[in-house]
Amino acid sequence: MASSNYPIISRTLLVFIAVLSFSSSFGQSYELDVKSLQEYTAFLDGVSVGITESNATDSFSLPDTFNFFGKQEYPLSEVYVNLKSTSLRIVNGTTGDFLFVYGLYPILETPKFINGVSEITWKKELDWLKIQFSNVSIEGLSSSKLFNCQFWLNLDDYEVQIHFGSNNTEVMGQTIVGIDLRNSNLNYIMGFRALGDPKSPTTGSTTTTFLDNPPDSGMVYTFQPKNLSIDSESLTKNTIQAYPNPADNNIYFEGIDQGFVTITDALGKVVIASDYVNVIDVTNLQPGMYNVRIETENQLATSRFIKL
Repeated sequence: MASSNYPIISRTLLVFIAVLSFSSSFGQSYELDVKSLQEYTAFLDGVSVGITESNATDSFSLPDTFNFFGKQEYPLSEVYVNLKSTSLRIVNGTTGDFLFVYGLYPILETPKFINGVSEITWKKELDWLKIQFSNVSIEGLSSSKLFNCQFWLNLDDYEVQIHFGSNNTEVMGQTIVGIDLRNSNLNYIMGFRALGDPKSPTTGSTTTTFLDNPPDSGMVYTFQPKNLSIDSESLTKNTIQAYPNPADNNIYFEGIDQGFVTITDALGKVVIASDYVNVIDVTNLQPGMYNVRIETENQLATSRFIKL
């Protein structure tokens, strides 16, 4: 059996490296590294998840934890695989947040599981958790039209890889590939998605960030966390005033016009993570006390406010 250990594959052709980062609530970012391999390597010794219905969502459990940015822990006791979006959904049991990892999700199509043909399997190999979607079809297409992909989660350095295998579905059009963080109500908080040309993508951070078309067979998209903690240490740290305080809808921060803002509730749960330009809309937040962190090019500012 051919090894599925990506780092030792000798026939790697580096096609493109896109590095477009944006700050996160943890003073870090994810970089997108795109490579093309001459060959996709399926693994044959995985454990089956056991899905037997086209629209089923099932889960498996491992005694491990995946850390988003190495800061926010997602126990792998609840890893859900979803055929309808070819994705993983990992639950944070403390905050209730969900980490979504999308593999191959054409937004105008619905993936379809074919009994006896399609399969989802997983295996652990060194620090990697690997989940494989094999021979998945598309609603309305012939059962011979199939695609394959793998998710790799590194449990040590928090890297996410998405490997794309053979695909003869001939499906084209906008496709989601990347990572979303959503709250317990599935509302979007932040994300890292591939954007544009699948052979030379950049990254985007909204729910309308898509690839123009599905990636070719042999492509590998790596979302690698970049630790900016050294840079953060050099930032000037200030406490600033939020106004109005208490606030009902919009809130402003004294002396800062733009940056990246993260707002957490009293339990430390991220409720807003976005670019800040002059104002933040807090209309949809529940009443209570909130903590604020704003990163700019040269300072790290913190604040606190009450939502009415």
